[in-house]
Amino acid sequence: MHDAPRALVVDEAQAARHRVAVLLQLAGWRVYEAVGMRAALRAAAPLDPHLVVTEMHLRDGSGTALVRELRRAGSRARFLIVTARPTARIRAQVSASGGTCLAKPVHPRDLVDFLHDRPPASPARGARGMAADPVGSVAGSVAGSVVGSVVAATEADAHLLERLRTMYISALPLRISAIARAAGNDDAGGVADAARTLAAASGQVGLLDVASICRGIADEADRGVVAHAQVTDL
Repeated sequence: MHDAPRALVVDEAQAARHRVAVLLQLAGWRVYEAVGMRAALRAAAPLDPHLVVTEMHLRDGSGTALVRELRRAGSRARFLIVTARPTARIRAQVSASGGTCLAKPVHPRDLVDFLHDRPPASPARGARGMAADPVGSVAGSVAGSVVGSVVAATEADAHLLERLRTMYISALPLRISAIARAAGNDDAGGVADAARTLAAASGQVGLLDVASICRGIADEADRGVVAHAQVTDL
């Protein structure tokens, strides 16, 4: 896990940080979190992250200001700035700062595209986070539009899940090694953190049995017990 690329996620909302963090962990990143701009600057100095994901509007600054400060300090990270209202003005500001702007909450497919240097399918997403289809919505009948949207959404979801599972499989050796390493050192805290990370990632791709085992390992570790037998089974 120590060889994994490092990401810093900056947001004042814990749920928003966790959403992005889990997706990045699923892709094999080692994720650190910060609540605001000053905390992010303090964390970034020793961390030297490869990627910074930040909310545009921070209580003690802004995402673009954070990018400028980190660039001034010599950071060569990629920057992803998220906002609930990605207006043309905000997108222009983000682009000028050298970052990429995405709508918040971040859709998993958009994050996957960003990590693989692919442009988002659409700057705006419709229901369930899927790209809108103006031709179908205007020209098609109401029934045809509904059916078409459901089919498109289902196919897109299946494609996204396949991509997430590919990322999950690629990152799996690192995830299991992190748990085994911590267990070998009788590091209950490390076991709990690593197992909980794998549980969240497994749940994202629908592997509920694996997620359940990992949660069990994490729960035991929280009580100070390293479940070596469960780790071996995993």
